[in-house]
Amino acid sequence: MAKYPCRVCGLEQGIDQWHPPSLAICSCCATEFGLSDRTLEEVRNTRMAWLIEGVGWFKPKDRPESWHSIDDLVKQLKDIPFEWL
Repeated sequence: MAKYPCRVCGLEQGIDQWHPPSLAICSCCATEFGLSDRTLEEVRNTRMAWLIEGVGWFKPKDRPESWHSIDDLVKQLKDIPFEWL
């Protein structure tokens, strides 16, 4: 389980991006922490848009070399905190 996962895509961030909001951008789904993920509705809308657009990486160079399949996506999505589903 990720310690500081993105609320939208589940990617581990390494540090708390929300207390205070960092306004940094997730390298996977392009969520701006503290701006586009403040409410459950915003998180769900952002996630749906990211999924519909094909789950591309905002910064492809940051995608782990082992991240290649739908299984990797599912594993990452499982790290989204329950309260943000």
